[in-house]
Amino acid sequence: MVIKTKEVIIKVESQEEFFKEQKKIFRDLDKGILPKKRVSYSFEKLEDYRRTLTPKRLELLSVIRHKKPKSIYQLSNMVNRDFKNVSEDIIILKEVGLIEIKEKDTPRKVIIPSVNFDKLRISIPI
Repeated sequence: MVIKTKEVIIKVESQEEFFKEQKKIFRDLDKGILPKKRVSYSFEKLEDYRRTLTPKRLELLSVIRHKKPKSIYQLSNMVNRDFKNVSEDIIILKEVGLIEIKEKDTPRKVIIPSVNFDKLRISIPI
């Protein structure tokens, strides 16, 4: 999935809250009211959010967005981290849907990561 938006919303909310919001969207659609175009992801538990969006992964998102590395190897050098660890983080960020990767067909497979949003808005209830 390719995200083309300015802002991605990350929420920590219960399944009940998530489905309540979805029901409201469907009720509005039945009335002919279109929802705001937005991209959001929900985590049920704060621990899940913290485990997924670690400070190092957030740094990767920022570096990818602003410095546009041409490979995972170049990205790992930019952040002074081990290639293997950066590769694992890239896989997780791709699975969550926060980055897109393109494979360049060269003798040695090159993976180019990209981030297509400018801002993460994080909502955590207290």
